[in-house]
Amino acid sequence: MLPRFNGIIIRPSGVWDTRSPLIVFNKNNHYINQVYYSSILAITRVQSECDNIELESPASKVFSHKKKHPIARRAWPAFKRSFSSSLDGSRIPPTVADIQKISRISIRAITEHLIIKYGALFESFAQCWALNFLLARLESGASLTQKERKLGQKFAPIHKKKRRKKKAPYPRVA
Repeated sequence: MLPRFNGIIIRPSGVWDTRSPLIVFNKNNHYINQVYYSSILAITRVQSECDNIELESPASKVFSHKKKHPIARRAWPAFKRSFSSSLDGSRIPPTVADIQKISRISIRAITEHLIIKYGALFESFAQCWALNFLLARLESGASLTQKERKLGQKFAPIHKKKRRKKKAPYPRVA
């Protein structure tokens, strides 16, 4: 450890630089919710459209905008290629039943992504709050307890132990 940095709180680059982390948390939380719920609404709209079409109908009936919208124009061929081929190598076109199945999986995947984003967001909030607490203690003239000092050192990138590169268990061939 570097003794001259003992009493300094250093904010790592991934932690918000703000004295009001709850405001930043709420802004990011609203943004995540907007993205999540608009995606859910779009997927459930597709599911609703599928309810009015026979299950074995081609998926192209549902995605009529595939030629009109530039992103859809690129996504449609990639979507079709994502389905398996028959034994002779020709692609099996996706059906409405495929869309319904994939849309249910998509909702689960988007929800999983949301949970991960919430976890990361809360972690950033907690780290920022903890650093602000330590900074406020120092600014008020109080000295940090042993545990508080240790926490500040764990956050500070300058106190991180340098990891040694592990040697390969086998000789490298050039």
